[in-house]
Amino acid sequence: MSKFKAFRENGKSDSQILVELIGDSKPDDVFTYEHLANLLESGTDRTLGRDKITSIVSQAKKPILQETKRALINIRGVGYRVAEAREHRLVSKKHKNKALNQMRISRDTLKYINVDEMSQEEQARCSEELVHNGKLVNILSGHESRIAEHHEAIQQIKDVLVDAKNRGKL
Repeated sequence: MSKFKAFRENGKSDSQILVELIGDSKPDDVFTYEHLANLLESGTDRTLGRDKITSIVSQAKKPILQETKRALINIRGVGYRVAEAREHRLVSKKHKNKALNQMRISRDTLKYINVDEMSQEEQARCSEELVHNGKLVNILSGHESRIAEHHEAIQQIKDVLVDAKNRGKL
């Protein structure tokens, strides 16, 4: 017997319901928390609050992205908007920046520790992990800096080409 119980008689999961909804949507469609609550509560005896809806959407983001090629952007206090395809890069960058920040927090959590309360073995493990996390943060930060430098160089080249074209030199 499965430890999971279907909420709906049709057996569809919350993720499947959301994948179908987003699959039928267009970029810039907005789905309010109220709309999502009505949709996800339908066929169940549940009442969903905003926190639970946020959790369900968060868990469904990967299947939504994979099956519909659509990303969702949270609109604070309102619900979610279907991202335009060109916005996927910005959504990705936001996730990447959050991940880098989390890596910094991980590093700092190990950096500022009361070693007097730890055995030598625990200190050694934390020290190893600190070095590892520090290297990852440095690699990721350096990579971001190089990307920014490349974008700046590309923009400068574009500016020179536009200027040359405007002056009739191309």
